[in-house]
Amino acid sequence: VFPFLFDSELKQRGARFYAGPLYLNNLITDGKLITGQNPWSVWATANAIEKALGHTPIPRQITAQYRAVQIIMSYNQGGNKS
Repeated sequence: VFPFLFDSELKQRGARFYAGPLYLNNLITDGKLITGQNPWSVWATANAIEKALGHTPIPRQITAQYRAVQIIMSYNQGGNKS
């Protein structure tokens, strides 16, 4: 357990912190640094690491849960424009 908020400490030390929407995918790449925030960033982070290592990620089966999260993320980013 940290006695401080991790993002606050990073900012205080001069880091750029990009907070993503709660629980949704948030992948940040800065040079060779690849980071993912939240549980739904796992696949995007793994794919980015594979590409950085010179490999082509193997396509994976998209699940109903993943599609639901993509819809939520889409709505969170742009709202319902229909």
